[in-house]
Amino acid sequence: MKTRTYSTSAHIAPALLAALALFAGFHNVDAAERGKTVVRAGANNSMTRTTQQTAANAAAQSNTTITGSNGKTATRNANASYDSSTGTFKRDAQSAGPNGTASTNATVSKTDDGVARAASHTGPNGNATTANSTVTKTDNGYERNSTKTGPQGNSVTTTASGSYDPATNTATRTRSTTGPNGQTSSATATRSVTTMP
Repeated sequence: MKTRTYSTSAHIAPALLAALALFAGFHNVDAAERGKTVVRAGANNSMTRTTQQTAANAAAQSNTTITGSNGKTATRNANASYDSSTGTFKRDAQSAGPNGTASTNATVSKTDDGVARAASHTGPNGNATTANSTVTKTDNGYERNSTKTGPQGNSVTTTASGSYDPATNTATRTRSTTGPNGQTSSATATRSVTTMP
């Protein structure tokens, strides 16, 4: 058995804690606007990148344009918003370039005992992928369930959990993944935790 020094809170749903920290601060963003242009030049090529960002209360926007030495351009527009009444954070982005367009959408919502995330991405060729997950706080740790679905409808599901036993000062993590073909793999790791004085 491996022995390492941890703060016990480090094992209580790190993804959950990060998401809740995001919720806590996003709606306090003051109204602001800024722009930046970066020019990079090499021996045989150059690139100009211009970004304009705005933020006001519970919404933010970023627009970026990249122009190459051949005159071709690529753009990316992103928007984010937070609804404090429902505890929901939304983000979407659209990009366009010489090879086509792509879009991404993501929503993270607070639940009674954790967070839920839903995301989708559509590439230049029209192929779409989705990813959905939930993180739930348990009495002594957390549980995470996720499903990723590819363009052909094939899915991969993962169930993971983490727990801490104060009686034995041990932290346990388990993970089980089922692939598109139905095959399942799993792993369990147990570590001794030395609490800080």
